Amino acid sequence: MKKIILLFFCLSLMVGYAQKTKVEKPNYKKIEKKIAKEGSEFFYPTLMERFNAGDTTMTIEQKRCFYYGFIYQNQYSPYGGSDYSDSIRVILKKEELDISDYEQILVFSDSVLKVNPLDLTTLNYVLYCHDFLQDFSMVDLTMSKFKMIIDAILSSGTGESQKDPYYVIYVDHEYVLLNILGYKVKGQSLVGTCDYMEVAKNKDNIKGIYFDVSPSLNYLDNMFK
Repeated sequence: MKKIILLFFCLSLMVGYAQKTKVEKPNYKKIEKKIAKEGSEFFYPTLMERFNAGDTTMTIEQKRCFYYGFIYQNQYSPYGGSDYSDSIRVILKKEELDISDYEQILVFSDSVLKVNPLDLTTLNYVLYCHDFLQDFSMVDLTMSKFKMIIDAILSSGTGESQKDPYYVIYVDHEYVLLNILGYKVKGQSLVGTCDYMEVAKNKDNIKGIYFDVSPSLNYLDNMFK
């Protein structure tokens, strides 16, 4: 199989959310303090537990603290790769996949997500495999995780300008969100702390979307200090 297509089960819900919810850029320092407070509803291990359970009752503030708070966890590595991801891509190069291939993708995906539970590309693989295997309870659980991350990003801005970008902690999240919104990327350029993603002609007449990638840039800076 040459590619896995992103599942758009809740596309309309995600887009509708972006239109209805008040947006607010993340205050990283405040988030860092909130997620460190034991016993708090924002304590990071508690948020991680709820995320892993696919808890649909999480508030938008809890989702934001979970997503943006991940940059303060030891496993945050925006430029890191995984051998397991490479193994998944090898399987996906096949013209046809059988049941054992889907099951193997799930095994490799589990290993990837243990290190980076916010890997949207891998969550997409998991969605597709569980859907093919008709394990719909796992489809629902994985879609809940996927949506928590997208909700947090959509709550951070509009993407319309450098002053009002979407805030992401991984560059590949830009591409996933653009896919969900129905835009095709034509080009990419760095403008200050923002990635400007030029998009192909579309019904919304949008020329491009801005994404603030400060956490990734800060991580890169710290690597060379």
